Amino acid sequence: MLVLLLLLTAVLSCVGCIESSSEKEEDTVMKCSKPFVNASISCSQNEDGEIICNVVYWIYDNYEIDEENATFNISGNTVQIHLPTVKYENYDDSCYRYFEATEINLGKKELFEEQGMYFVSLEGNPNQIGKFIFENGSLYNFAPARVEAIQIVQDKNMIKTVVKTLTGDEQIFTIDVENATYSDNFDENKTFTIQVSEKKLDYKELMTFIGVFSTQEFEIMPLDDLENGNYTIKVNDQEATFVVRNHNIVRIYNFEK
Repeated sequence: MLVLLLLLTAVLSCVGCIESSSEKEEDTVMKCSKPFVNASISCSQNEDGEIICNVVYWIYDNYEIDEENATFNISGNTVQIHLPTVKYENYDDSCYRYFEATEINLGKKELFEEQGMYFVSLEGNPNQIGKFIFENGSLYNFAPARVEAIQIVQDKNMIKTVVKTLTGDEQIFTIDVENATYSDNFDENKTFTIQVSEKKLDYKELMTFIGVFSTQEFEIMPLDDLENGNYTIKVNDQEATFVVRNHNIVRIYNFEK
């Protein structure tokens, strides 16, 4: 009887193992189902006056880019790049990722000099967008600014935040404060989001990185509009938090690298 119970226990344990393995395999398939991860896009002009967009991304090793059939579509000031992929069925379950880059030639710069800001996306993904603009004949790219510190300030009844950023040489890099985007209000998670971009001149000469700090101040909203609770201000990929009690900030957790 004891032997029978032990055998039954072993069988049940084994069934559990099979289910766990199956679930793990399904998770792996889901994780590997999308070829691109964390793409970034920057554009420049070559010696022939053509706009070249460099698409940099992580790609899983069960995919390969079919560069010969890469296409793009220009509609107004929007450019959508399509990179077709070839998928291998006998891929490694580890889902190994590797770094890859593809160049897309958009054509002569004269096509882009009169339309203002252009938005370039990979597969139409709004989270994977590059931006460029011509100003006085020069090409500028935009990318998320490097945030070094976020300071939350109560100015009478107003919530403000001071953002410290780090860029390179001021003749090449500037912070695009005018086109910063931010939420209309705190979302359901009590998070207020600000996106600040770095504006970079398309510069061909070899340059040495010179760290330049700058600060930008943003008004968030009146404290009267907030209930008691914990709130977060997110600037690009960094966050600072504060606590509100009776329309006053009673605790602040600033961010600093």
